[in-house]
Amino acid sequence: AAHYTALATKQRALAKQLDRANPQKQRTIRADMERAEPALCAARAVALTSARRRLGARFDEFLYTAVAPHLTLGTVVPDGTTAEHLKRIEGGCR
Repeated sequence: AAHYTALATKQRALAKQLDRANPQKQRTIRADMERAEPALCAARAVALTSARRRLGARFDEFLYTAVAPHLTLGTVVPDGTTAEHLKRIEGGCR
């Protein structure tokens, strides 16, 4: 989880820079964020799998009752179906 947290913190820092950046710098920041996404996705999958192993069904129950009601996540669906895309994310974007 620590690896995922570190990567996510870097992504958030980059996202904050977008508002203050000129158009050329924004393109650079977006490219940096896009390059970092596969590692972030893989680290997220590892962290979730690890939590599920340790906590079992209680972990998913916590996510759906305490976290999900207050969370909004958007994603762009690439060519293919939504289900395929979500399975890819769940598998660490492999």
